[in-house]
Amino acid sequence: MFAFLISAPLGPHINGMETNATETSTASASNTGRTPAGSVNEAVQASLQALAAARRAQRNRVRRDRLLTLACAGLTMAAVWGISTRFRNKETVKVPSPPAAEVVAAAPAPVAEPAPVAAPAPVAAPSESASAPVPARVETVAPEPVAAQAVPVAPTPIGTDCASAAKTQTSKQIIETCTAAFEAHPEAATALVLAKEIYRHGQINEAAAWAQKALELNAELPEAYVIVAYAAEHEGNLDAAASAYRQYLALAPRGWHARKARQGLRRLR
Repeated sequence: MFAFLISAPLGPHINGMETNATETSTASASNTGRTPAGSVNEAVQASLQALAAARRAQRNRVRRDRLLTLACAGLTMAAVWGISTRFRNKETVKVPSPPAAEVVAAAPAPVAEPAPVAAPAPVAAPSESASAPVPARVETVAPEPVAAQAVPVAPTPIGTDCASAAKTQTSKQIIETCTAAFEAHPEAATALVLAKEIYRHGQINEAAAWAQKALELNAELPEAYVIVAYAAEHEGNLDAAASAYRQYLALAPRGWHARKARQGLRRLR
């Protein structure tokens, strides 16, 4: 009786505890059979981070390879450019040729006269009173020095002086030298040089006069006709200017002043 009273109220509790234990074990078993959602997310995030890190490493490697390639190409181009510049700018050492030695005709040095040979003293013979014969004195005559013969120098042509002055002297010196040369020896080339130099100074009429003198000595000087044409056009003598232009074009159709001559003819029409 006492045992029944004790067991009666404990029965439901024991059954409830068994039921709870069974449910708890069932829930634990069901939980152990499934993967929690949090662990799945962490695994996915870890794999994505690893993939992103691999891609970043790949991009870094590609960038580094490109930089290395560009650096190597730049160094190669710099080396090639430096070598080519060195060979291109290499200066050639020119050895100046020695000046030609001047040949000077010099008189030969006189030969020194040898000292006279003294005659030996006579030796008296014991049995003869006559003395031994004295040998004759030997003298050497030095040759007379030959005077150097002067080589005659041909005079320089006067026209050449005017031509050289036109290349080396100033305009004033050219006019003075060529005027003196023309007075000494009239030449067409000298008169033409004077006409050009005087025309540069703006003295057109005087230049035309010298050009006319040059044409009187040589009628086939195209540049003289140009100066005459300029002066005639400046003075208003259109017919003379046109005739001088035509003379120039007839002698030098492709000369330096051909275009100006054609323009002058078109102007004078």
